[in-house]
Amino acid sequence: MLLTALSLAILPGSVGATGEPLAAVYAQNRTAILVSAVLGGFAWSGAFLVYLAALHQVLRARPDETTALLAGVGLAGGLVNATVIVLSVLLLTLAAFRASDAALLSLLQDASFLANSFTGYGTAVCVGGFSPALRRVGFPSWLVVLGAGVGLHHLASAAALSSEGFWSPSGPVSTSAPLGMTLWVGCVALLAWLRRNRV
Repeated sequence: MLLTALSLAILPGSVGATGEPLAAVYAQNRTAILVSAVLGGFAWSGAFLVYLAALHQVLRARPDETTALLAGVGLAGGLVNATVIVLSVLLLTLAAFRASDAALLSLLQDASFLANSFTGYGTAVCVGGFSPALRRVGFPSWLVVLGAGVGLHHLASAAALSSEGFWSPSGPVSTSAPLGMTLWVGCVALLAWLRRNRV
């Protein structure tokens, strides 16, 4: 969670903005973009996968078949989510390396933003599986509500395909979605830690 927050904080806000030539934005912020990509890669291809495996292991150990099934659904969605996020990070990294080629840079940035938007499908499945599974083992009902909100926000992000503005892959609907997932992950981790002797 901390790595994701740092990755998002370091990423310059102007990367998705229009106005200034895109190559100039990447040239001026190359180091910040690359550091953000490294942190994002660690967060989503390392820490998040360990988190998913641990959460799945705890929930599938329950004798209740429905809880185990929901945990499997959550794990599958989380793996898709992590894979597509790593693809998005890879594309953004390639954009930073190819900043001198304006056409390729624009294509890579668009592809990175679209991949980020499309994480919405995997995220919705992830929280849609894990949230009710966690509720079935005694986690608070507000976590299911938070999970539903995060899932719906991510589905809206996946549908944000306008070429520019609010409903574009670089618009606020899509770029704010990772914050919701980070909040949900943090809440689950905190609740699991507080309940560590009961789960």
